[in-house]
Amino acid sequence: MVESEKTTLELEQPAAPLLPFAVGGDLLLLSSLIVLGGNFWDKVRALFLYDAEVHFSIR
Repeated sequence: MVESEKTTLELEQPAAPLLPFAVGGDLLLLSSLIVLGGNFWDKVRALFLYDAEVHFSIR
């Protein structure tokens, strides 16, 4: 096989400097989910429960 020919199996590795951005994005996602709080999680859980009802409180 000639070196200039590339098959679909020979994918190039992503640049190493992108790893901190990927880790930072994961940390931001996790921290934002924690910050959203209990009301948010009750509403998300209600999406998956058949008999669940969500009541909005007026503040």
